[in-house]
Amino acid sequence: MPHTPDTAATPEPGDDHTTTLFDECGRPAPAPLLGRRALLAAAGAAAVSPLALPTPARAASPGPHRPGRAPGWRPARGHYLIRNAALVSVDPVIGNRARADIEVLDGRIVQVGPNLRARGAQVINASKMIAMPGFVETHYHMWSALGRNFVSTGFEYFAAKSATVAAYQPDDFYHSVLLGLVECASAGITTVNNWAHNVRGPEYADAELHAHADGLVRARYSYGHRDGQPATQPIDFADIDRVRSTWFGRKSPFDGLVHLGVNLRGPGQLPTS
Repeated sequence: MPHTPDTAATPEPGDDHTTTLFDECGRPAPAPLLGRRALLAAAGAAAVSPLALPTPARAASPGPHRPGRAPGWRPARGHYLIRNAALVSVDPVIGNRARADIEVLDGRIVQVGPNLRARGAQVINASKMIAMPGFVETHYHMWSALGRNFVSTGFEYFAAKSATVAAYQPDDFYHSVLLGLVECASAGITTVNNWAHNVRGPEYADAELHAHADGLVRARYSYGHRDGQPATQPIDFADIDRVRSTWFGRKSPFDGLVHLGVNLRGPGQLPTS
């Protein structure tokens, strides 16, 4: 399948000079780069480009805890009793059951069986429904979930991403990741690997992790490079260390729900010598 060129977003928005192009695998692709004005004109002919919209205020990098919340604060996750579900457990001990009740407390299944009692639990009638483990999404660039709004006929994914990648602000990352997490939950995905390949600075990583803390979907946050980053420039390992100590240390807000990973570029994205 031919590779569609993907613009390296090293210049700031507004630069109109030529720079290197990369395909979706990060390999250099010789093709002319349209400047921001030309991209806006092309985008406007097919879709409303976010570059033409007011730019959100740039978020600071406040760390994992919102002002006014104590360290280690976690949102309540509820107490539920799922009644009369057809259970497909994928567990050799529990097995499959035509009818079963499931008690869930603070995001964890605490008991499974017939005719359960759970004082104070919100009851969910699951008769004529199947209860089963959720799906796992192994590779999702969650920072660009909002970018599907920019795509249209003649202005496809890679063209839209190239036109907008450098315009994202940390607040955009927060809302995009949160949107992606909601979509995952709606689709039955309960674990997602956020393959973060446009980490443009520490405040962007913090914005994504804020969204994970608020989204309450099991995830791995795989910290990576900036979209279009030169192959000779390593990812920011110092900031990965900061993220590990700040977000995944003793006062982590995730309670084991989110884990840290590293998005390493493949051989096709690295120098040959």
